[in-house]
Amino acid sequence: MLRKAIIVGLVVVLVAGLVGYKLYNKPFQDVDQVEPVASMTAKELVSAYQENEQAANEKYLDQFIEVTGQVQEVKEEDNIWTVTLDANDVMSAVRCEMDYIQEAHKPDFSSGQVVTLRGKCTGILMDVVLVRCIEVSH
Repeated sequence: MLRKAIIVGLVVVLVAGLVGYKLYNKPFQDVDQVEPVASMTAKELVSAYQENEQAANEKYLDQFIEVTGQVQEVKEEDNIWTVTLDANDVMSAVRCEMDYIQEAHKPDFSSGQVVTLRGKCTGILMDVVLVRCIEVSH
């Protein structure tokens, strides 16, 4: 019985080690080089999530998308810059956390400016959230 428990324990440790190794060595995704799965306005993205969150998650969750919208607010908290795009909705907007990894983290936007940002969608809380965002120039 003890021998069986030791073998099971070793297998668990081995599997956990392999998973950790794979995650640690996961290749870096250069947001500039990633092809977005969709391009839309902030209003369209928020509407998609409000109409059917599950369907929107199937399309956009953990995917890079491009969103165009009017800058509502730019703020910094704990050295993370966030740009909020207006979605013409009282309850929701699109919140874009700028990519600190590629040093695109300090945006030079003013309120009311229309911008296009590419980022990875993490779903909706009150706002639809995109992380690792960069500005896209067309």
